Amino acid sequence: MKAGYICQACKADRFDVEVRERAPGEGLENYVYHVGRMCGDHHHSHYPCRTDKLDIKLPMTGNGIGVEGPPLTPEEIADLKKQLGG
Repeated sequence: MKAGYICQACKADRFDVEVRERAPGEGLENYVYHVGRMCGDHHHSHYPCRTDKLDIKLPMTGNGIGVEGPPLTPEEIADLKKQLGG
């Protein structure tokens, strides 16, 4: 699965970080921690910026966060944006 990040310092905007699928029964907090570590490692290996201020882009499908499945529909994306205030 692909995840990504936006760096608040250098403005790098990526969505090509390979991460594992969320394990059955794995809490979202643990999965977010894993994805954050992978994105941080990716950022440090590709950019001279050494900040820890990354906005993480979690992989999301019609089956949930970090779970393989069909892409979100345009309606689901619009609903998410509405919920996030954007």
